[in-house]
Amino acid sequence: MRPWSRTGHSSENTLKDPDNRLQGLLDYINRNEEVEAISTGFKNLDKVLDGGLYEGLYGIGAISSLGKTTFALQIADYIAQYDKKPVLYFALEMGTYELMTKSISRITFENAQGEETLAQGTRSLLKGKWKQRYNKAQYANVMQSFKEYGDFYSNVIIHDGSEARPTIYDISKTVNSYVGRTGKKPVVIIDYLQILKPTNDKGTDKANVTTSVNEMKKIATRYHIPVIVISSFNRLNYNSPVSMEAFKESGDIEYSTDVLIGLQLSGVGQEGFDVNEAKNRLHEKLRRLSSRTVTGPPETRFTMPITQCLTNFWTWIAWKNLRDSLRKHKLK
Repeated sequence: MRPWSRTGHSSENTLKDPDNRLQGLLDYINRNEEVEAISTGFKNLDKVLDGGLYEGLYGIGAISSLGKTTFALQIADYIAQYDKKPVLYFALEMGTYELMTKSISRITFENAQGEETLAQGTRSLLKGKWKQRYNKAQYANVMQSFKEYGDFYSNVIIHDGSEARPTIYDISKTVNSYVGRTGKKPVVIIDYLQILKPTNDKGTDKANVTTSVNEMKKIATRYHIPVIVISSFNRLNYNSPVSMEAFKESGDIEYSTDVLIGLQLSGVGQEGFDVNEAKNRLHEKLRRLSSRTVTGPPETRFTMPITQCLTNFWTWIAWKNLRDSLRKHKLK
């Protein structure tokens, strides 16, 4: 008989625990009592995720060119700026300066406060010659946005793998080194799964993806941190609503992740919907997000704003298990 209590001290309550498994479980639970969720910056998403990000593997999926990187980068910036936590961002598709410019573009939009002529897209920022091209108000907004980005960007550590793509084991070593060197536990974002360098040149694509996903889960468990991986959808689901099927053929991502998040255009699945036409609409303003959480509701659908490159989205949230309860929210 091993005495135990919630505080770890002896009590009158005793249980048989010959292998100390229950005590280990209680110690684990007590440690988790002190863990606070890391906010994503999206209030509706945080509600679905029980407050934000916890230890575990999170998958973000969508068709190509829909905003997966923009979405993940905005979460990274929020964590770095407001939660003051480090984020290791492994970029395998975009370079460091391109990602930095996307972040600054978003800040110019936020600072414009509805005056869209003050906001600047990434292409405009990268052209340079701001004093010649911008009026005084636009120039002041750009410089203010650079200043604000400078206040937190050191917490977003971008690893540019666009030329020499890493394997998941390279990423794991980098995380190990960072934690060992700094003592800090970062949020890890991998952008994106399908273009990681294969761990086995002779293995199939699916087998290599499965190996990568399993290692990501180990990183999350080893350091008790959130690991976010971006994934593409299979083409059969380009014109269908987000579901678990969209993640099929992506190794074991639909099984190994703790949370799956799917981004899609509004209107998908409706009669006459064409994904290419929808993507080409310059003023397409809605993204629908379907989230499946293993330890929470089986599926939740809602829409949310992604602020980036002169685009802002204001939408609604509806819980699948409360279909008759529709609540409107303004996400900040």
